[in-house]
Amino acid sequence: MSLTQIATASGMQPSKAHRYLVSLARVGLVAQSPSSGRYDLGPAMRRLGVESLRRRTP
Repeated sequence: MSLTQIATASGMQPSKAHRYLVSLARVGLVAQSPSSGRYDLGPAMRRLGVESLRRRTP
C-alpha cells in the first residue's frame, strides 16, 4: 500500500502515518519496497501470523 492509502484508511495525515510506519519498520512489522516505495507486511509480522496460525486448534 502507498503512504497515501494507509493515511486515508487510518484517518491520519500522511506525515503522522509516516512516523508510525518508520517505527513499525524499525521493529520489522512493516517493510517498504525500495523500488516502488509501497509498504507491506514485514518479516516480524509474517512470523507473528505464522505462529498465530500454528497455535490454532483444528
